[in-house]
Parts: sequence; C-alpha cells; structure tokens
Amino acid sequence: MSARGDLGSNRDVFFVELNGFDTHSDMSSTLSSLLTYVDAALESFVEEMKGQGVWGNVTIVSASDFGRTLTSNGLGTDHAVRTRTRHLLHTREHAQHT
Repeated sequence: MSARGDLGSNRDVFFVELNGFDTHSDMSSTLSSLLTYVDAALESFVEEMKGQGVWGNVTIVSASDFGRTLTSNGLGTDHAVRTRTRHLLHTREHAQHT
C-alpha cells in the first residue's frame, strides 16, 4: 500500500481470508480465538492506514458464505439456509457524490 504512489495507483483492493469458522462444536472457544486474531489484525491495519494518512479513504468489507442457526446442537450450531452476513465500514466522514 505504501508503494501506491510509485505504482500510480488511485485505488487498491486487498483480499484476506481466514478459515476455521465452521464451528459445529466448541463454538465459544473457537470464535473467541478467531475473533481475537481478527481484532489484532484490524487494529494493525487501522494503525498502518492512519500512519500513511489514508484512513479516511478506506472501506472494509467483511463477508461470510454461510450463516448459522440460532439454536445450539450441544456445543455449537449448524448451517442455516439462506443466511449470509455482510459488514461494511467506510471511513470517509464526508462522502462526495458525483
């Protein structure tokens, strides 16, 4: 990202994948561990973007390819039909519309 000026880039897209969320059992401990990892990664990313002075132009998208039931199967949950999660965070305070 810091090389965007040298590359002549106006807009970059980065893809990150983290597996292990298919928690049919031991959901609590598995999610706690994974979300701690995600939190640390996002914290580092935010610090870096602020350090580069581009945090105000960042959009973060989070998506999951499947959802979960609300009821427990004992230690976890099962796949739910037609439920997917999406999260969008855009950091620009004053969006410009053209």
